[in-house]
Amino acid sequence: MASHTLLRSCEQGGAKLTLETVPVVGCWDRLRIEQVVTNLLTNAALYGEGRPVRVSVAGDATQARLVVEDRGPGIALEDQGRLFEQFVRGDNAHGKGGLGLGLYISRRIVEAHGGRIVLCSALGWARTMRMFTWEPLRCGRAGASRGFGSGR
Repeated sequence: MASHTLLRSCEQGGAKLTLETVPVVGCWDRLRIEQVVTNLLTNAALYGEGRPVRVSVAGDATQARLVVEDRGPGIALEDQGRLFEQFVRGDNAHGKGGLGLGLYISRRIVEAHGGRIVLCSALGWARTMRMFTWEPLRCGRAGASRGFGSGR
């Protein structure tokens, strides 16, 4: 289950995880969405400097929304776009491991689900938010599963 993976990812980085979820009905490729959530949470845990991480899931009949928020040091505006490119890591990535593929892969998965992933931050700003929204896929598509945020 994604929530257990998320909790482990945050705990490994020393961050406390807060979940705020409501059931969101739709059809998604569950494994791919879990991969996105894990990538975003791992990123928040690694770069959030051990500060609390908040995850919220919400949506309606037309879209779903996931927000992963940490209280890390922030990311300069000029660096934000390139973080979603292949093999690109933040300037403070030294000694943190990884290949610079997590956000790139996440963006590709979210776009394949008809959504977008956005980074809202500023250098020195106390919050970094990674958010994506997507329209629910038609049920019956191969690999799609119903529900998100409800523990199903």
